[in-house]
Amino acid sequence: MKQQSSFGYQNLLDLICYINTLIEELGASIATGILKEFYDNLKNKDTSTSTDIFLRYICALVRLKIMDEVILLEIIQEFLAENNYYFVSKVLLLCGDHIFDSNKSIHDLLINKLNSILNENIDTKTNELIISLLDEAKVDYKHLRLQKYEWKYSMTQHVITLDTLTSFKFLTEFQYDENFDQLELDYQKLYREKIIPFFEQIDPDINEKKNDENTTLIKVTDMSNTETIEFKKKIYLIIKGSLSGDEAAHKLLKLRLPDFQKPLAVDVIIKSSSQETTYSKFYGILAEKLCNTHSSWQKAFKEIFIENYNNCNDYEPNQLRNIGKFWGHLLATDYVGFEVFQCIHMNQEETTPAGRVYIKFIFQELVADLGVKELKEMLEEPYIQPYISNMFPKDDTDPEKIRFSINYFTAIKLGILTEPMREKLLKLEQNKKEIEGGFDHKNEFVEANRERRRRGRRRRSLSPERRISANKHSSRYSGHP
Repeated sequence: MKQQSSFGYQNLLDLICYINTLIEELGASIATGILKEFYDNLKNKDTSTSTDIFLRYICALVRLKIMDEVILLEIIQEFLAENNYYFVSKVLLLCGDHIFDSNKSIHDLLINKLNSILNENIDTKTNELIISLLDEAKVDYKHLRLQKYEWKYSMTQHVITLDTLTSFKFLTEFQYDENFDQLELDYQKLYREKIIPFFEQIDPDINEKKNDENTTLIKVTDMSNTETIEFKKKIYLIIKGSLSGDEAAHKLLKLRLPDFQKPLAVDVIIKSSSQETTYSKFYGILAEKLCNTHSSWQKAFKEIFIENYNNCNDYEPNQLRNIGKFWGHLLATDYVGFEVFQCIHMNQEETTPAGRVYIKFIFQELVADLGVKELKEMLEEPYIQPYISNMFPKDDTDPEKIRFSINYFTAIKLGILTEPMREKLLKLEQNKKEIEGGFDHKNEFVEANRERRRRGRRRRSLSPERRISANKHSSRYSGHP
């Protein structure tokens, strides 16, 4: 509202009145916002056209009985205290008939005051305005009364004073609302059912204009990825043109990239790092600065970590070393958490040689930055266990995965990290032996019973003479008399 819109002064007043009829609180907010802007302009000594426009809207809202005339009297009182007779005359020219009808004595005092200062040394602009006001007052504001505007619906009047402006918060300020989603749905419904018909009533051709616009729009899809390539080129040149990670981060943050472009920028950073002869901490510092600014950058880095791990077969050994050291440095700073390890399944079936080399470089850099003891403590924190359960498996159903992970981390000289897995594997093997031992003892007992029953059946099948001979024979070899 700092400039007069093409929507039109009268149409805008109609809209304010209509909103005030639908939602009284919103009408009060609009009126208070206009007053706030007006007083801010005065405090800043802003005498531009926008100040006059705000004053014009204030007087119109008073005439429409959306605002109480008390605010006009307070405004006039402040202007008189500052000897600002220009705005006093302006208020009376815009709303003199309303003040005359509501409080004739105050109106007459103001007219007499302005008439008395005509002979004093005042600027030409103010002098001409006072003369115009006195001419209007002599004819009882005939021109103003002819412009009297009536709103056809019932109107709610808001009493706004200067004291309320100090506690007023603009609608542009963030205010947390637990029922945001529901209120948004209610607003969309109100907009469709009430606001759109209002605009259609003002401009009946609005639907035809929309249809014409829709018919002329042609959606063009760029299948050559030209924009993506140009964007990556721009990020690459910024990185290579910076002397330090801090400078590069500052330049990237000045671009104010939307969230969907941040993963692309992160991908360029990591690929630039992989092209170096040896790993440069320039890129680690750059990543730290970006992650420290907003959580959306952290989300972008996590997304690219998973992508790098899944595509690690596409990189050469030196590139794997640089990328692994980059991620090891970033994980050590804790800007990217160990939650990213959730994508790693440390077993023979789900890992590749390149993937295991990639993980090796990550953990070597973690040890270099944190030390083995601190790294072990971080990996043993309770909250992180669900995310590393596939990299350090402790599953009862598959001891082979536990054994493979133990052998891998022992081979890269990080056997200290496998102690919980070793204990778990030892318990599983002991349980297995106990179960197998129980089965062997049971089998021996069953076989003995079977042999005893077999001998009994054989004796019963022999004649008495041969049975006596068989008993003697068995007792001779059993050691019994």
